Amino acid sequence: MKKARIMVVEDEGLVALQIKEGLVSAGYEVPAIAASGKQALKLVADTEPDLVLMDIHLKGQMDGIQAATKIIEIYDIPVIYLTAYSDEATVERAKVTEPYGYILKPVSERSLQLAIEMTLQKARREKQLKNEASWYSSIVKGINLGIIVINLKGQVKFLNPFAEKMTGWIHKEVLNKNYKEVVFLLYPDSKEYVEIPFDDIILGDKIIKQKTCILRPREDAEFPVEYSIFPLRNQNNNTIGIILLFSYKDERRKSEMKDESGHKKGSPGQNTLFPPKGEVIRGIKVNWFHKQGTGSNGDSFNVFPLGNHHVGFFIFDVSWYGLTSTLFSHNLHQFLIPDSEMGGILTRIVPGGKEGIVSPLQVVRDLNTRFFFEGKDNPFFTMVYGIIQIPGGQTKIIRAGHPYPIFQQKNGKIKLIESEGGAVGMFADIEITEFEFEFEPGGRLFLYSDGLIDSTFADMNQDSFMRLIAFIEQNGEISLDQLILNLENAEKEWHKNLVHADEISFVVLERSD
Repeated sequence: MKKARIMVVEDEGLVALQIKEGLVSAGYEVPAIAASGKQALKLVADTEPDLVLMDIHLKGQMDGIQAATKIIEIYDIPVIYLTAYSDEATVERAKVTEPYGYILKPVSERSLQLAIEMTLQKARREKQLKNEASWYSSIVKGINLGIIVINLKGQVKFLNPFAEKMTGWIHKEVLNKNYKEVVFLLYPDSKEYVEIPFDDIILGDKIIKQKTCILRPREDAEFPVEYSIFPLRNQNNNTIGIILLFSYKDERRKSEMKDESGHKKGSPGQNTLFPPKGEVIRGIKVNWFHKQGTGSNGDSFNVFPLGNHHVGFFIFDVSWYGLTSTLFSHNLHQFLIPDSEMGGILTRIVPGGKEGIVSPLQVVRDLNTRFFFEGKDNPFFTMVYGIIQIPGGQTKIIRAGHPYPIFQQKNGKIKLIESEGGAVGMFADIEITEFEFEFEPGGRLFLYSDGLIDSTFADMNQDSFMRLIAFIEQNGEISLDQLILNLENAEKEWHKNLVHADEISFVVLERSD
């Protein structure tokens, strides 16, 4: 286990050495001792300690409280004050800096160690909470998804900026209003009001996912949306309200860009969790099967044209459950769109103004940089991402902690795509390799989530995996549409129609002859 690094700031040399010896004997590392506030600031920058023990009454122009103020503001490093004084005026001055504790001199080794351990633990948790808060805030504010929070009394408690844009209401205007005065969802055919099954969601933990309806905003014309509803739970897992998520259904109202003729068109692949079934994209036919789980909402996949001569595809599975995984999935989708001007990272403008395709290896590295946060509960996701060159079929693919993609050649022979790599967002540095193969005409590429093979991130169920291989071999000569129907029936048999906690996703890409 890594030793905690404790810096000592004390202008009495003998006292400083005694504290250092006590810390070292207790198993800590002391990277530096400073005798003044000015020296402390320099050494903090050089040594980056985990905690600073600060004498309040330092000699010189900068006392301990002034030094601690700068250390906390600039470096966000926790401080414990050492002082021989406990007068009220000194304590009041020190309080403003929000230290993690005070220790009176002479210092007891036992009390010092207890204070340090409690401070380190508290500081780690606070840092984690800050990271999580930053993560949630960036998702809620920046996501192209309307989010409305409603409490148990049916009162609106929150609208994010995108929900404001879609409904025409401002958060402060609707705070504590009944949701029926704010949210008007209509059935597409009858235009009757959609009753939200409030009690079923609150009492029965019912989840409604990706239903289509008409949204009637405060002003402007009605338009189609997709909506989902989830129970909102607190840290004790008690339901305290519901969350309504909705997004634009029609391309006209999605994020738009101009084409060469000056007309606007929706960015391909954006704001959709799954591609259209049976679609053919540059000679690549797509079909899929998806089954919702009781707890997870983090699966997603897509296939789309990329640049002028490629087809891109991905599947990912978020490690968390419930609303968190849903928000994470939608946020991740904002990066996995084929338009760099809309925030996507799959392409970038190269010298000369042309659009360049980013390699799968670099895409996954970029995602890891964006989604890694310090803290043991850091959310992560597994994924497969690849690009197919058209014509030719040269394919580059990355597997980041996800189940192995399976490629079936036209002759029926099975080959595993053995690209290796860890999950995205789990560690600061991701070790990953890119795999290349030829997607030959008549071949099929199978992508799937671990729910289909009854596995976890750490342990693949070998029997379920071989069962899937056998199914692919047995259905190698039938049409893609029939294969998906057979898979749906087989899955019911495999899992005996039991309700599955994890989502099940199964995607097939077939290259035309």
